[in-house]
Amino acid sequence: MNGKAVIFDDISKNGERFSAKEIFKLISLNAAGGKSIIPYASVGVEINGESVLGSGFGNGPIDATFNVIKELVGSKAELVEFSVRAIGKGTDVPGEAEVELKEKGFISIGRGVDSDIITASAKAYINGLNRLEHLKANLV
Repeated sequence: MNGKAVIFDDISKNGERFSAKEIFKLISLNAAGGKSIIPYASVGVEINGESVLGSGFGNGPIDATFNVIKELVGSKAELVEFSVRAIGKGTDVPGEAEVELKEKGFISIGRGVDSDIITASAKAYINGLNRLEHLKANLV
């Protein structure tokens, strides 16, 4: 590539919605953090149909979750941006997480929604990794 970033979001060349093939799927997640424990995550990911499990620690339960997923899938992607927001008003509404990942000049936007913000974040990270894999396979 000539130094320009290629960004993969929801819109394809012809303007239609597009979803990358799911190479990675989140199959299980258990994460915790707080004042009295070291934040950790135990994550199960399916990679091309094969289940792998891992666990690890982080600066909080979301950081721990991202660390484990990154290690399980063997990613070298850099997390450039991360945000979480409520979809609606109140404390019982779903959360939407968004990540921006960068690797080898490619940038992907991943999104995830869940009633639990840690799970929404994991879904967004997996979604972003799938989109990066699509870019690397189709635009190199």
